Amino acid sequence: MRETESVPAHCDVAKLDGALNRPQWQAAIVGIADPVTLGCHLAMSIACSHSFSDGNKRTAYTTLGVFLSENGYQLTTSVADETIATGVEQLVEAYHVSEGHGEAQLERFIAYIRTVTVRRSLPR
Repeated sequence: MRETESVPAHCDVAKLDGALNRPQWQAAIVGIADPVTLGCHLAMSIACSHSFSDGNKRTAYTTLGVFLSENGYQLTTSVADETIATGVEQLVEAYHVSEGHGEAQLERFIAYIRTVTVRRSLPR
């Protein structure tokens, strides 16, 4: 979107920007260095930000996979893995019910993602 300077009418760029910057903040301020944890924070941030009028959870799931891949990891589940989709849905619900926190649900989601993630060999 930034490169083409086109923004879909259904996208709140400020919310999306905040969601996309969460892993950088988590790394710089909180000191989290683990890509799996950062990817899960990113997915939660996107899903809960409601940057789009539709598809926030799908975008979160897809972004998690891309983030992990860009950081040398791979999800071992299929795209049809309902556990991840359900996990993202539960993150959103926990976030809203607990007034924006949902940390316990996030920790469960991170633990599950660890079980379905492998480190890829990076080219030399």
